[in-house]
Amino acid sequence: LVFGGAGAVFVANYARQPKTRWWSIIPGCALLGLGGLVLLGAMSRGLGSLIGAPLFLGSISLAFLIVFMGEPSRWWALIPGGTMASVALTAFVDAVGSPIDGGAVMMFGLAATFGLLSLVKTPQGQLRWALIPAGVLAAVGLLILSQSLSLARWMWPLALVLVGVTFVVRSLAARNENSE
Repeated sequence: LVFGGAGAVFVANYARQPKTRWWSIIPGCALLGLGGLVLLGAMSRGLGSLIGAPLFLGSISLAFLIVFMGEPSRWWALIPGGTMASVALTAFVDAVGSPIDGGAVMMFGLAATFGLLSLVKTPQGQLRWALIPAGVLAAVGLLILSQSLSLARWMWPLALVLVGVTFVVRSLAARNENSE
């Protein structure tokens, strides 16, 4: 009740002036989520341990989504919002004992976050730079996911070594061309 009440005060503060008190939705949602976690744990230990952490982490994610939706110029809020959503999904996948590796879920969630961020339109234009971390995180997610395949255990390291050798050879070739 204490966490929920405190969360409600922050949410009401946000509701009164969302443009200037946008920050108050973050502790508001977090405290409401924490109150929900405590309540869920008190009602059912099994259910609390299964979805309590994802509920709490998801409430923090929701707060940042509200910050962005209230003012799209605060595009930065999508990064912590997507990160917390990824952590919440990872916690859920691990809690239910899914055969999908939680690390891969986390990386794919972060890749999706940055992929979505690249679609946001700002006064300076679209955030195309976000495609770089999205691609890298997706590749890491694939690497983690592929570790469950026995063939991939030696294929990925070999592929990474080949990419590294390619970069070294190209760098040396470019240096030789510049020195001539």
